Amino acid sequence: MNLIFIPILLMILIMSPAISSKTENKLFSWKPEQLMNIKQISELDLSSSAPTLAYVVDFYKKDNKNIWTEKSSIKILSLTTKETHKVDYKDEDSWMPKWSPNGHYLAFLSKKVSEKSNDNALSLIKIWSKKTNKIYLLTETKNNIKTLSWSRNGNFIAYVTENKKDFYIDKNKLKIFSSSVRNDEMHIIEIDYKNIKKNKDKIIISKYIQGNKFSYIGNLSWSKDDKDIAFSHDIGDRNDLWNLGIISTINLMTNKINTINIFKQRMIMQQPHYSPDGQYLLFTASPEQVWSPRFCIYMQKIITKSVTKLACSFDQDPKLVGWSKSGKNIIFTENFHTWRNIYSLSTDREDITTKVVKINKSNSLIDTVSINSKGEIAIVQQNSKKAEEIYLTNLIRYQPQIITNINTRYTKFSETLGKTEKINWKSKDGLTISGLLTYPENYNKSKKYPLIIELHGGPADVFQNRFIGRRSVFPIATFSKEGYFYLRPNVRGSSAYGVYFKELNHGDWGGKDYQDIMDGIQYLNDKNIIDSKKISIIGWSYGGYLTAQAITHSPLFKAAIIGGGITDLASYSVTNDLPNYLKLNLGGYLWDKPKFYQKRSPIYAANHVTTPTLLMYGENDIRVPLSQGVEFFNILKLRNIPSMMLIYPKQYHSLSDPNYIIDAGIRNVSWINKYSRAGTVAKNLDLSRV
Repeated sequence: MNLIFIPILLMILIMSPAISSKTENKLFSWKPEQLMNIKQISELDLSSSAPTLAYVVDFYKKDNKNIWTEKSSIKILSLTTKETHKVDYKDEDSWMPKWSPNGHYLAFLSKKVSEKSNDNALSLIKIWSKKTNKIYLLTETKNNIKTLSWSRNGNFIAYVTENKKDFYIDKNKLKIFSSSVRNDEMHIIEIDYKNIKKNKDKIIISKYIQGNKFSYIGNLSWSKDDKDIAFSHDIGDRNDLWNLGIISTINLMTNKINTINIFKQRMIMQQPHYSPDGQYLLFTASPEQVWSPRFCIYMQKIITKSVTKLACSFDQDPKLVGWSKSGKNIIFTENFHTWRNIYSLSTDREDITTKVVKINKSNSLIDTVSINSKGEIAIVQQNSKKAEEIYLTNLIRYQPQIITNINTRYTKFSETLGKTEKINWKSKDGLTISGLLTYPENYNKSKKYPLIIELHGGPADVFQNRFIGRRSVFPIATFSKEGYFYLRPNVRGSSAYGVYFKELNHGDWGGKDYQDIMDGIQYLNDKNIIDSKKISIIGWSYGGYLTAQAITHSPLFKAAIIGGGITDLASYSVTNDLPNYLKLNLGGYLWDKPKFYQKRSPIYAANHVTTPTLLMYGENDIRVPLSQGVEFFNILKLRNIPSMMLIYPKQYHSLSDPNYIIDAGIRNVSWINKYSRAGTVAKNLDLSRV
């Protein structure tokens, strides 16, 4: 039993050899470090004035010391010549590309890192000229830049900087503990195209909105005449006021702030979008202080200030993309079961059955979307066997065609992996539960295989039909290669199955959602495909909590991994960065329901644990402090249960350092294999890690 603090310089990474074209089929075996080769596409911007697409590729780069670093690069793709080139030719990260309205310029963010310390890095706004193929610096700041947006005439860029402090510091340099304080500022850059290197950077909102500090939430939207900007923000400066959002507009001539206050009850308001003709302001709104937000889509007429409720989508969590070419339809995306689809909402139809229409004919997993004024749409799409690529289509004639080959080199190897299928089972109370089941590689119907159950966070997260070869601390492709069934259940409380389903575990953490898991295991056992003596359970965040709950209530599991998981609801409720979180989730504070907090805390049943358990936490995690893991680990240690706790330096609620992601992936596979006795990992991975 060990508690290990992992310094990056002492990590021994098992690195794969360079992949040559002749031997790559044999060498690419889906080990955790090899998954770092899979790239991700995080942002798109489709020009309305020229047939060009800007997009961001996130990837990991390994140096000659076998240390990986995360990189982001902007690429520009000509939709006519199909040629692609990088925007920033230096080895600098770049992201958030935004085309100017005339398509001649591309604004984007970059970062200048200090030679002394990465903490002193400057955030930069740059602009690339298509005509000169040169990059110009517009402005720089010590604070992070959260967003930027062009005015409609292309003469201005608005952006928001983040000034976030976790502590107040008094004159004696004492740190006074408080909720995280946020104090964002909005700026305007006036672009002088004649001498583009000299620009005016003017703060138009400095620290206060109507006497209150604010934290920016969503997009900036310019009015048609460029005199007003609409934006969403919190009403206070505290991090725990995350569910108190409103929409305001600022007049750039007078600097006057107007808050939209149109509802009798207080609402969370987000995602403002001015219509193309400037007559309407579109936004989403949900009742305030609810267990799970129920966002519906509203439209305000600018002249009369009258508001129309357009529709409430299936999961009531729409992500607005923009307006159609005609200006009569709103395009949005939303999760639906294990997929994410694109929808069109009519602004002039009364019948709800014809008002919301799914654009993609078959269910797809569509992540990033960009639409232009011509009705063209670029999407990032993937499935369990195909990694992310960009597709282009027309909204009216929706027939997406692939236009990139970012991951095709590695996607071709995925055909050897086990298939992934959606399965359904009945829970004890008759509710239908679904999940994604990935088969072991080279599956043989005559054999039984060990099972791994991964539980998602949230609790209102959802497992979707994503590429199983993506990088992760829980590498599904590796587990499939090693001969496991891999189940990802969307238990009650998950999103994407409608508001009713999402709210079923309100005030019932670790109750019927735990039973959903056990019923899923029984379903697979009844199908006679799993080895019931070789079942493991893993999860991160809320999934880590459910994992702890499972091993304290059942001796079934042969191995467990708890990542960033809550183990003691009482101590957690007053030590995390969102003090109101459990009150909303459980229906009361600790002092309101002390017996319930104790009953549903795994720590109070830890004396029943028999499962070898690996715990992983980030050193700087304030969402689920690592003390939650220490409490649970110490009890396992006192009871001589095989266990290990890993603390990853400078990591927060999830691991972001690629070297730690690799390390965690290797350790997780090794831990499961060591205690479930399956696969060939002892030959491929370093068992000394466990």
